Amino acid sequence: VRGVLRLFNRRKWLLAGVTALVGALAGLVLTQLTPEYRATALVMLDTRKVRVTNTPDVVGGLTLDIPAMQTEIEVLRSVNLLGRVADKLRLDQDPEYGAEPISPVGLAVREVRSIYESWIGLDADTGRAAHVVDDTPRARAIASLDWRLRVATRSRSYVIAVSLDSTVPAKAKQ
Repeated sequence: VRGVLRLFNRRKWLLAGVTALVGALAGLVLTQLTPEYRATALVMLDTRKVRVTNTPDVVGGLTLDIPAMQTEIEVLRSVNLLGRVADKLRLDQDPEYGAEPISPVGLAVREVRSIYESWIGLDADTGRAAHVVDDTPRARAIASLDWRLRVATRSRSYVIAVSLDSTVPAKAKQ
């Protein structure tokens, strides 16, 4: 133990310098990052058939219908619905969502992020629009909205969580 402590004592300035350098670099990187906010809405899917004859008949009949859940998730991710959202919120005029073409560095960062997410299993949906074929501002806004959108079920329930990431909290909430 004394030998290790003497070694650290001899190299204390080197250790302090390396620690300060790594801390300064980490601080510099953190100050350059843009904060992202995530807004989440919970939607409940009601698959019960309404019958007014008897109370147990109305409340009963809750069976987990996975195809119905997947259908609702695909509708929420559809290009048609995302286009209506982009039109309503005028996302084609928003620089964050598509007013400007994506830079080559932005495309590279997006690709690295999607590869990383596929490795750790965050985004198993391979059908997402990774590349914009149509380069209009509306198409870029829809692709950006699709990329930022997260739609998932909550465990074994009829609740669907719809989340969106944005640099502006109010925009994520909208």
